[in-house]
Amino acid sequence: MKKAITLLVSTCVLAACAGGYNPQYNINEIVINNNSDQAVRNVSIRAGGRVFKCENIAPYGMCANRFAQRKYQNDGIEVEWALGNGARQSDSLQLDVPATFITGLALRGVLDVGPGGGIEAHFEQETPFR
Repeated sequence: MKKAITLLVSTCVLAACAGGYNPQYNINEIVINNNSDQAVRNVSIRAGGRVFKCENIAPYGMCANRFAQRKYQNDGIEVEWALGNGARQSDSLQLDVPATFITGLALRGVLDVGPGGGIEAHFEQETPFR
């Protein structure tokens, strides 16, 4: 009987993995951190059919845009920006949600502008116990 239960549980776990588990997440904030010693100007982020803008982010400053929760589509983002008085730059980013995140808590998309002007992006999520 014990072997039959173990086999049944194993089969269910494998079926869930093979079934393409696809959790749904919501997003409600975009944050841009300027980690450089120059101002970041005219930031434009296109994501999920919407455009978010930050006109001028001071050196080592941040800009945040909070909005009503909406379903995260996982369709990537387009970012345009200028560092200091430099030329306008652009990049396409694809963010993956970490497997450890909880579907009931909204995501925050975080874009970090590095000292050289490049952008890296990741998700953050509030801890459920704060």
